[in-house]
Amino acid sequence: TYINMLKSVLVEDEVGVSMYPVKSPLFYGEAAPLSALIFIFFRLLGMNEIYAYYFFIVTIFSLTAFGLYLLSEFYLKDKLAAIMVGFLFTYNNFMFANIDDSIILFFFIPALCVYFLAKFGSEAKPRYLLWVGLVGGMQMYFSVYVYFFQTFILLMLILIQSRKCCFKQYSRSWLICLACYFLIPVPFIAFYLFSLMSLGLVYP
Repeated sequence: TYINMLKSVLVEDEVGVSMYPVKSPLFYGEAAPLSALIFIFFRLLGMNEIYAYYFFIVTIFSLTAFGLYLLSEFYLKDKLAAIMVGFLFTYNNFMFANIDDSIILFFFIPALCVYFLAKFGSEAKPRYLLWVGLVGGMQMYFSVYVYFFQTFILLMLILIQSRKCCFKQYSRSWLICLACYFLIPVPFIAFYLFSLMSLGLVYP
């Protein structure tokens, strides 16, 4: 559907949607433009839908495993153990049982955010806070549900490690982090609100 929408911009004509006669894919689930971009990338390489979706799944699973590896290696200081954590987390029964709803299984960005926040607590370098805000804010475009889960996890971590957060000393960096984290999703939220008003959606 997203690819057809892109084509319609070029040819100035409706080229069909995957859920005809429904013109908006929002009627049947959340929009995830950056997740869709991964699939679109493989389609643009000339792959058919089956192969493109296969490599889409491989990509999000591999990135999730890599994110968990980075986070685990930071705490465990053991590369082999971190590799096992990334593998076991990503390829467990829960992940495969929900493979039909793949975008809610993409935990690469939440893992990165926790990793950067942990690095800030360890090294007190403001750039890590900036990465938390920038990367974390982009999660909304991959999955709304995971964005809220990610926000909850980060809040819990901040509360637990409040002494390492240096709120007063790095107040400006924290403000920039929060601004990025909550302002980057604004266009996406505006898109949803527009869709609700213009398309009469009840469940986005």
